[in-house]
Amino acid sequence: MRTFVLASASPRRSAILSQLKIPFRVEPSDFDETADGLEAEDRPQKFAEGKALDVSRKFPQEYVLGFDTLVCLDGKALGKPKDSQEAVAMLRFLNGKRHKVISGVAMATVVSSVVSGTVSAAVSGTVSVSGITFCVRLGVTKNTTAVPLASHSNSPTPAGFDAR
Repeated sequence: MRTFVLASASPRRSAILSQLKIPFRVEPSDFDETADGLEAEDRPQKFAEGKALDVSRKFPQEYVLGFDTLVCLDGKALGKPKDSQEAVAMLRFLNGKRHKVISGVAMATVVSSVVSGTVSAAVSGTVSVSGITFCVRLGVTKNTTAVPLASHSNSPTPAGFDAR
């Protein structure tokens, strides 16, 4: 089976690929995520493509996976929290507000072309203070902007979550 190259140092991305039993190795991208002139909702796709192409130049025979995720509220992009305190502040700010979590996904090889797509979800669940603290203590906000505000119906729901 072919091994993919993940153009990201994100522990969350690695965990997802591992759970899916997709063989991969990590080669973080040096792609410049400058957003000059890009609408917030277009950034994840462009950045995912940029990361995949950047790393594919170093490994031309490999399939390289690039990802990027962004949280938007009222068309404005929110950055990744720098620490636990900022993560709590962001979750409290988003709590109960309808916002979008947009992920760009791309696969590239230098000898082939870029295949990409965007996944978008509107989120408006509420989380109690204890639920926010639970997320931050678990580390789900580290190195990611995608924060689960509601669990799947067949998954256990942490205390404090209201999965409406």
